[in-house]
Amino acid sequence: MRKGRLIRITSAVIAWLLTVCWGYFIFSMSSEDSSESSETSNKVVENIAGIIVPGYDKLPESERNEIKDKMSFPIRKLAHFSEFAIMGGLLIMSLKLTFDNKFFLRVYIICSMVMGSAYAVTDEWHQASVPGRSPQITDVMIDISGVICGIAGVAFIIYLVEKKRRRLTT
Repeated sequence: MRKGRLIRITSAVIAWLLTVCWGYFIFSMSSEDSSESSETSNKVVENIAGIIVPGYDKLPESERNEIKDKMSFPIRKLAHFSEFAIMGGLLIMSLKLTFDNKFFLRVYIICSMVMGSAYAVTDEWHQASVPGRSPQITDVMIDISGVICGIAGVAFIIYLVEKKRRRLTT
């Protein structure tokens, strides 16, 4: 086996392992019941508030709680978006490394969008079986938006790299 082929196969395997691990991470976050999920979210919000609100630690508890209440919803939704943006990026990268120039970039984009969107839907469906959690169509839309943005970012990088390669070989 040629060294270049071995590197491509190894890269594809690593990319798929990362994708599967990330999918498991999303699944485990969705498996938290409502109290665990709230506790996790509150810790994240508390840390972010401590970073972006000057003197947050010195504020009275009532003011800190008010700030956390205002920040909680957008941070939770941004977490949904970010989780699935990473998933979208990993999916297109895994497909590209697996099939290495056998298809046009748009085929990888479409396939990763279908796979990422399907995972977003099944993730919300899974939450229906978790105590205190329920599937939300808005979360599915946020997740799919994240998938699309993650794919777009990685697809743009792939496009730039391929354009530079073509320029160097001509």
